[in-house]
Amino acid sequence: MSLEEKTWGAEHIVLESLAPDDKPVPIKISFHDPKDMGIDASRIGTKGCEFIVAANALNDGKIPSVMLETAKEIQGTMYYQVYFWIGYQIIDGRPVKCIPDGMEIPEVFPRLLLYHSTKEFSHLARILP
Repeated sequence: MSLEEKTWGAEHIVLESLAPDDKPVPIKISFHDPKDMGIDASRIGTKGCEFIVAANALNDGKIPSVMLETAKEIQGTMYYQVYFWIGYQIIDGRPVKCIPDGMEIPEVFPRLLLYHSTKEFSHLARILP
């Protein structure tokens, strides 16, 4: 079983802070086989997509999102990218809106995800092989 396959089907409840000096909040992250999330699996492991991590996430039980993390090499440099689709989950390979009609995502939420991602990525070199 590949390292990637070991995460597929795993569900984690993690404590993450999304803002400076914020208390951590629980986030449920459900990792999936990328092809089950609608990703063309034939592209994974190619120059354009070295790997991909695909998950549905639920921030403190309030704001659903889809998270994709991927890396690709461009001119000898590895680029690590993260994408979020806020207000959605991928269910049976299809995007499903998971917030009620009329609900507004707080304007600050995307900026908090950017802050969190920047903070987390700055630590990756210390924890990854």
